[in-house]
Amino acid sequence: MSFADLASLRYLDLKGNPLTPALANVVGFCLTQKECQDSAKNTVKFLRRIRVEVEKVKEQYQLEALTEHNIRTEDIAAEEKPPENAKSKKSAAKKAKSKAKKSNTNNNNNSNDINSEMKLAQTNANNKVTKSKKNANTSAKKSMSKSSTALTTVFTFFLLLAINVLVIYMIMFKNPEIADKLVEFIPQQYRDWILTNTEIFRLRVTDWISEFRTTPTEH
Repeated sequence: MSFADLASLRYLDLKGNPLTPALANVVGFCLTQKECQDSAKNTVKFLRRIRVEVEKVKEQYQLEALTEHNIRTEDIAAEEKPPENAKSKKSAAKKAKSKAKKSNTNNNNNSNDINSEMKLAQTNANNKVTKSKKNANTSAKKSMSKSSTALTTVFTFFLLLAINVLVIYMIMFKNPEIADKLVEFIPQQYRDWILTNTEIFRLRVTDWISEFRTTPTEH
């Protein structure tokens, strides 16, 4: 129970440790740093409440023991007194019984409070698991949408590159009619850029071919 005095505890990870079901529900799964920090706070609070309830139960147990001791003492004293004190003996016994009933009622109420706290802790743990699953699904959907956008961009780039290479090929082999037909299918915003770079590339290739065919001069 001294664990409840750790008011400065900021991080708690008890995965793989043998815990009772009630304490395991309060501790949680500790899958992220925030969950481990919440686990430290919730565990300290829970153990404080349990310690308070245990102290109440101890006090009630001591009260019951004291009541029983008083009843026995009164019984012994009544036996030693004359029979005329029988009425006072009966009244004392009734008072003792009423005190015992009250203490039993308090014990039942305390046990009900502990059970309700355990159920609440289990509900909170289930809610945390549901939220973590929802967050994981949301992040997975976002990553899938980003990957699909990237694939679309790469596909568009290679498609434009293929069109550019095809146009260069048709122009290099002197088929301007086919090249003009292909250029008509290119969007207007890309047409000027493709034609300009194609012409530059064609001139460079032509120069390279002419240099390659020229016989090198002997020195």
